[in-house]
Amino acid sequence: MIFLSSCLPKEKINKDIQIILKYAYSYETDLTNETYTVIYDNKPPTKIKFRLSKDERESAIEQYYNLKLNLLPQKNDFTNECEPFPSGTVFLIIKDKNKSQDIKIGKLAVIAEVLFFLKFHM
Repeated sequence: MIFLSSCLPKEKINKDIQIILKYAYSYETDLTNETYTVIYDNKPPTKIKFRLSKDERESAIEQYYNLKLNLLPQKNDFTNECEPFPSGTVFLIIKDKNKSQDIKIGKLAVIAEVLFFLKFHM
């Protein structure tokens, strides 16, 4: 029996999701609202508007699905507590009308390892 992957139904991609990337507690990039927010300790945050083309926005959403991040549970913590020095924590927050998903990555160098693992093991 020959099994052709092209005959499989395509995974449904929800293009109506909000993607927010936070780096520690320093800044936040919200791709849906097209805002870059700088967070300060001693004054109110500064919001900077930017523009994404339709292709750029769709590309970010496609990468979310290509990396199979949508298959992860709602809460994920990829941190390494054994590090001798604190490192910037990266938070990836994905929201749609039905759920919210939080992915916490504890060290920037770990991001590539996590994405590599997810790409080839899911």
